[in-house]
Amino acid sequence: MTTPWGKVKASDVQLISDVTFSNFICSFHASKVLFPKPSGVYAFLDEIHKSAVSFNSTKTASEDTDEPTALEMIDKYRMEACSNLNGFLEELNKLMTPYIKIK
Repeated sequence: MTTPWGKVKASDVQLISDVTFSNFICSFHASKVLFPKPSGVYAFLDEIHKSAVSFNSTKTASEDTDEPTALEMIDKYRMEACSNLNGFLEELNKLMTPYIKIK
């Protein structure tokens, strides 16, 4: 597949590790208890969860085809999911800051 960084083989795409994903799921569910609904923290983490699942699924999808149009579509989908994941910490901090004090 071709990305903004050049040609990339599906086998070179890094997945989100099982440990990282497991830790995220624990935090995701804990946020429902720790932050009130109006904070938007749980809803935001739900969107991140969807992006993470989408990101991981693109590797399998790209390994299952060699059709150029399909690979281009999969790559576009992967880049969108990656983009959603890249800036999430900054946004999450904004949502959490009114509810926690970090020293």
